[in-house]
Amino acid sequence: MRAFWKNDVFPFCLSQTVAAEHDDGSVSLYGYGRLKKEHTIALLDDEIGDAIQAKLDLLKQERRKELKLFDDKYKKAASEIADFLNPQLKGIL
Repeated sequence: MRAFWKNDVFPFCLSQTVAAEHDDGSVSLYGYGRLKKEHTIALLDDEIGDAIQAKLDLLKQERRKELKLFDDKYKKAASEIADFLNPQLKGIL
């Protein structure tokens, strides 16, 4: 079983394999400790939970690639401005 819960950073949720379920509805997670029922978005069986986590992992990879392209574009533009302003800075940025 896999538990999902909200997070502040992309993809805005995390998941982990459930180590134990408790009578109060909370779950213990490998590497995270205990997660209260009210913090849990979903508890899914391994097959479905792993499939959703794989999709989230793919989204993170795609986002990382897009952000790198974005950063490279603006780094190049900033470097060109710096080179224009001061040829001695060429290649520093």
